Amino acid sequence: MLVCISAVLTFCPLNFFSDPAPEDSVKVKIMSYNAYNYKPYKDNIFPVDSSLTISAIIESGADIVCIQEGTLPELVSKKHSHATDKQVKTICRIYPYRITDTEGISTLSKYPVKLISSPFIPGETGNLQIFQYDINGIPLKIYNIHLQSFGLNKNDKDLYIQLTKGNANNNIRRTKGQLLGKLHASFMHHAKQAEVIRTVLDKDTAENVVLCGDFNDIPGCYALRTIKGNDMYDSFKKCGLGPNITYRDNRFYFHIDHFLCKKGVATTDIRAIHAGASDHFPIMATVHLPKKSETKLNK
Repeated sequence: MLVCISAVLTFCPLNFFSDPAPEDSVKVKIMSYNAYNYKPYKDNIFPVDSSLTISAIIESGADIVCIQEGTLPELVSKKHSHATDKQVKTICRIYPYRITDTEGISTLSKYPVKLISSPFIPGETGNLQIFQYDINGIPLKIYNIHLQSFGLNKNDKDLYIQLTKGNANNNIRRTKGQLLGKLHASFMHHAKQAEVIRTVLDKDTAENVVLCGDFNDIPGCYALRTIKGNDMYDSFKKCGLGPNITYRDNRFYFHIDHFLCKKGVATTDIRAIHAGASDHFPIMATVHLPKKSETKLNK
């Protein structure tokens, strides 16, 4: 346990007391959310008279929402999302600045925002959008990412469920032939995508930088360590408490949504919010930007 303590605390940080907010700073609450296109991931267990996912965003109090797998709420079919007109109007009122793309990466913001870059990252799936926000004159850059999905089909997931129930029998051999190849391919894509993202970060001279999204990988993984580099920190490890499960379908109870900050940006709180109808839980972080920032912005 002593040898493994660093890895254990990466998975299950024990920050019982949060750091105080830095003096002369501006607080911003940022939500990162794989919204599953605002659909309930299991139709039979959620009410259909409104969208629980949109309600989770409305009730969060977030200043900025970074969405993966979701366009803007007003563009989504109400038949599938179960959103009401009132919910859509409320979202538009709370977040007057909204940007989306064709790949399912979006942002909702109380502050002016513009999309400044969409770098290509390799893989069948995987997206990166870089947004620039104006927080009352203080610049904030957010990298909104979605790394390669595993592409598991129903048979793959059923096999995993049987394994986690202890029904091994002949499933070990099936696992090797059916699952490991897909996992290996996805991890290879994660590595290549992370290296590209790190290259983009290395060229970015901005100081107020946050990177968040769906990594499809766990704390301490190669992709997370590569992207973090030497100039960023993992907000969950720094101020989180306990294991944070962010995915909940098919017994895949893993922490795969992450939040990184450059060292000039302070995080005083971060947690997963058990709300919404997506297969992911949203994560909410409170960050503090220095008021007297000399952040250099890339044009």
